[in-house]
Amino acid sequence: MVLTRSIKGVPRLVAVSLIPPAIIMTMHGPASLVTVCKSKPVDERVLLRTLHDVAGILITMHNMGLSHNDVRPHNILVSDIRCASNLKVTLIDLGLVTRHGEYPFGRVPIFNAKPFYAPELMHVIKPSSEATDMYSFGYLIKCL
Repeated sequence: MVLTRSIKGVPRLVAVSLIPPAIIMTMHGPASLVTVCKSKPVDERVLLRTLHDVAGILITMHNMGLSHNDVRPHNILVSDIRCASNLKVTLIDLGLVTRHGEYPFGRVPIFNAKPFYAPELMHVIKPSSEATDMYSFGYLIKCL
């Protein structure tokens, strides 16, 4: 899987098992951004660093012609939230990654869509692109 080898900040593929069916990937960070933000106040420098790192991961994916299509606080793992300089950020859940111009959910409109999905993607008006990921990234900023 080229994606996991060439992008810093996404899990790495370790193994695939047929029996039982499983994909084994590296573990990054003890908690999602949601868990961390709900458990205690987080320094805004740490949040800005987290957003900066997620933006960097997305830029790398976009330069490869790929859209993540599922950017949201639950899909961001963080380690060592106490210190911005030691923070490691990982964007997980690569199940909806597509090439730009593809529809991650097919060409069927989804009417009970989550608020972090771009409306044009959910209503099959436009396919995945940098813009659809940036909509989700904007919603992430709103949530934080």
